[in-house]
Amino acid sequence: MTTIQSVVSLRSPTAYSYIRFSSAIQAKGDSLRRQTQLALDYCSKHSLTFSEQSFQDLGVSAFRSANTNEDNGLGQFLKALEQGVIPHGSFLLVESLDRLNRASVMTALRQLLTITEHGITVVTLIDNRTYNNESESTDIIISLTVMERAHNESKTKSERLKAVWAHKRANPNTTTRHSRTPFWLSLNEDRRTYSIIEHQADNVRRIFQMSINGHGAISTCRILNTEGIKAPKGGTWAQSTIKKILLSKATIGHHTHIIDGKVQNSTVPDYFPAIISEETYYLSMAKRKQRNAPNSAGRKSIFPNVLSKIAVCSSCGSPMVYDPKSPQWVYLTCREFKKGLCKNKPLRIEYIQRFIIEQYLHPQYFEEHTDLVKKDHSITDKRTVIEGKLESEKEALKQLIAVSSDFSNSVILNEIKTRSESIQSLETQLEEAKALSIESVNSIRMNFRESCQLVADALQVEVYGKQPTPLSNEDLFKVRVKMN
Repeated sequence: MTTIQSVVSLRSPTAYSYIRFSSAIQAKGDSLRRQTQLALDYCSKHSLTFSEQSFQDLGVSAFRSANTNEDNGLGQFLKALEQGVIPHGSFLLVESLDRLNRASVMTALRQLLTITEHGITVVTLIDNRTYNNESESTDIIISLTVMERAHNESKTKSERLKAVWAHKRANPNTTTRHSRTPFWLSLNEDRRTYSIIEHQADNVRRIFQMSINGHGAISTCRILNTEGIKAPKGGTWAQSTIKKILLSKATIGHHTHIIDGKVQNSTVPDYFPAIISEETYYLSMAKRKQRNAPNSAGRKSIFPNVLSKIAVCSSCGSPMVYDPKSPQWVYLTCREFKKGLCKNKPLRIEYIQRFIIEQYLHPQYFEEHTDLVKKDHSITDKRTVIEGKLESEKEALKQLIAVSSDFSNSVILNEIKTRSESIQSLETQLEEAKALSIESVNSIRMNFRESCQLVADALQVEVYGKQPTPLSNEDLFKVRVKMN
């Protein structure tokens, strides 16, 4: 009689490693290799199956539990636990508990208990301690001690960094600069001055000019990518990159503070070397605001209606819209007439063009118009008034904070909040006033002959001896935007 012996091979538990370090500089060091090797050695010693699916947060802080976000390594592990993807009885290998969390003790403890309640054994490789549902109270006490120490260390570092940055913000011109600079600048060895990377700065200048000429972010991206011009990081251009550049006051030399991840309204002027003028920056802002207006949507690629948002119906005041009945018969038509709500008849667009040439561009009228515009100081006066109010509000807030001793007093807090909101509102108004004043000044810097050539090019007709320049659709769009 033959005895058949069956050999049953039980698969060993699976171990998942979690590796984290908070500084990108550590990626160049030994941290990643060390933590990985510790996990491999533990699996070999305790006969565990090391999973190829590791979880990593490289250059991610755990002080405010950022590593638990769903798109980060530990967040993915916790989500896998909830979905039952991680088998019951598995191991999670970490170098130490502070790799998991450096938040407050109670937050860190809840996270640890959540993991162990799913039947996972957490192993800290640096001291070979294990934490699971069978852990004794002494193990929990030890874990609390480790968590509190990690949190206090991170808190101390955070407070020191805040103090350093507060000092830098208070003394921007006497402290060393950080290396996180706009991509068109490089920090010099003295760590206080910058050099302009000219080819990158030229790209920025061109982006602003394209914005002024009427190109939006999509159009700008398409042109730069078609020409093979590389984006700051070497890839293709994206709309978000274009928008960030156009909004960046670093282009005019200002440094914008970021506190606790929030962009502040206050800036430090003359911090960076400016690569464009303030006129260029604020004119671009004004043009973007015009393009983003609701009634500017649907504009044609060659901007056929040069009187867009300018011509209005004399009967009802509604906008006059471009209305091509045929290639030869083009009209400006009241928007309400097209709905049957206005009786003002359409007007041939060639009559409008003739008016522009014979009346608006008449040398005598042009000179009178220029004189009137030069005498109109309303925009400048408005800007001056806002600047005065802003300075007054800032001084009032400064004095309020200086004399206040009890910041728990609701009256004082409400007054500080009111002053701060007023300052933010005035700063917004000042930005808009600057944009309007720059656009106003820009509109009268063209002499009569230049204006004639512009109209000739925009309408593609002869104007007072100026012959129209043959233009591509893209260039025709630019001159028509400028004429508008």
